[in-house]
Amino acid sequence: MYIAGVLNSTEGVFWCGYNMASPSAIQEQVFAGLKSNIKTSPDLRASSAIINQLSNLLPCKEQK
Repeated sequence: MYIAGVLNSTEGVFWCGYNMASPSAIQEQVFAGLKSNIKTSPDLRASSAIINQLSNLLPCKEQK
């Protein structure tokens, strides 16, 4: 539920992609990002790791 809360509160602000990726694909990428971040940045907050991972994978395109 924690991950769902982070996703719902940051989608459209830090990342965009529910229309580009399925929830299961997003969840898979979140877990992969958390796994790699715990090794490289063990003091990084989980919410920050989730946001970083998804903003890199599914950035919002600038509106013209």
